[in-house]
Amino acid sequence: MTPNYLVLSPRAKADLVDLWAYSLASWGNQQADVYLEKVETAFLNLLEHPKLGRLRAEVLPDVYSLVVEKHVIFYKLTEEAIQVLGVVHQRMDIGSRFP
Repeated sequence: MTPNYLVLSPRAKADLVDLWAYSLASWGNQQADVYLEKVETAFLNLLEHPKLGRLRAEVLPDVYSLVVEKHVIFYKLTEEAIQVLGVVHQRMDIGSRFP
């Protein structure tokens, strides 16, 4: 199984907007952009190595996670795509994000 593209769920899109906005308010535009680029690089790495993350069956069946700095990308694999379910800060309650 080698996915050809990556799909962001509405929640993942909102997570990325929130991540950038928080970084902007805390550390400024340049650092916000740098942090978001690290997440985007992780997305590209997942396309090349879809099972780079760790299987997280305790969260949801067939869900993987990949740590990027202080955030965790949660994703599922299909034959054609990587479906990003969310990008969550490490301190967040994962159970409440993925009921």
